[in-house]
Amino acid sequence: MIVELEKSDYGRARGVFQKLVFHLALAAILGGSVPGRVFVDDASNPQAGLAWTKGRFHLAGSVGNEAFNRVAGRLFEGTIYPQARAAGKVAFSLFYDGEDWEPVITGQVLKDKHPLRANREYYTFRRLKHDWRVLLPAGYQVQFMDTQLLANRSLQNLERLESELCSERESVTAFLEKSFGACLIHDDTIAAWCLTEYNHGDRCEIGIETVETHQRRGFATLTASALIEHAKARGIRQIGWHCYANNVASGAAARKTGFEKDRDYPAYTAWFDEVDNLAANGNARLREGRYEEAQDWFEQAFARGEAKDWAYWGAARAAAALGQDEAALRYLGQAVERGFRELALLIQSEDFKRLYGSRSWAALIAQLESRLGERP
Repeated sequence: MIVELEKSDYGRARGVFQKLVFHLALAAILGGSVPGRVFVDDASNPQAGLAWTKGRFHLAGSVGNEAFNRVAGRLFEGTIYPQARAAGKVAFSLFYDGEDWEPVITGQVLKDKHPLRANREYYTFRRLKHDWRVLLPAGYQVQFMDTQLLANRSLQNLERLESELCSERESVTAFLEKSFGACLIHDDTIAAWCLTEYNHGDRCEIGIETVETHQRRGFATLTASALIEHAKARGIRQIGWHCYANNVASGAAARKTGFEKDRDYPAYTAWFDEVDNLAANGNARLREGRYEEAQDWFEQAFARGEAKDWAYWGAARAAAALGQDEAALRYLGQAVERGFRELALLIQSEDFKRLYGSRSWAALIAQLESRLGERP
């Protein structure tokens, strides 16, 4: 059995989710400061629950309620996936409160969805290690998020920033009302930003992004330091930072800014589109050097429907690693046909060095240059 709680009854589920409330998104759902939905096995005495806001799901409590687990699976299959695909959503993360949930997730809740498990880290802020003004290079300035900044349509990367503002909030307006952020600007270009992804009471969590051409210059630390100073001035007492364990740069930036690791925790990620999800599984095996498995996942993706250029790029890399030169070239050609335009990446890739100088390679480069309007 599964029951959706009324917002006024969310307090009944606090005990169920107690181990996961370090996730501020969950605390904000239960506290009513972000829109969400809460499902439990028993409205009067909940023992298991599923909380949902945008692309984040939190599963907690007793794993032994078979009826709840089955209906949660039907909820994903019959409601969550169709609604997400209709709304153009790409992927989601599922957090849970213990390893006992893992066979339930893969065998019932997300059965046949092939979610990817990953290790993540949570950091809490301790003390600010840097004065951001000292870190600020000549020609750069820090601006805090407001309507005036967002009204400057001449700024490069503004649309990219606005998309990020809406990643956890309903709209740009909602972000400005409930959250805050800092931008690093160089001339007419937004080079980096740090945003509060959730705000609830005296807590917030932050997310950071640095534009590719401005990376490896310490701008994540600079922008985060500016935002933290701003947050403290607004009365924020607890600041969190989540990242994947394999995102070494993010963890290093957190520590350099003044955060300390609080805990490690697992999560599952899945893509709503079946073809994308199968290809993402291929990419995961590719990163681990499991090339034959990667190739199998990519082939499953191609058999199910129209795959994106990045899937064929991954398949080409797997084929090249296995010494399958003809297959690698075929996949690269299909990637170009589906929109791949990264000529520099292709030429500089170590994966395809063995193909350099061949007629097929020259033809592929000429095809890509033609699509880009370039000349050899």
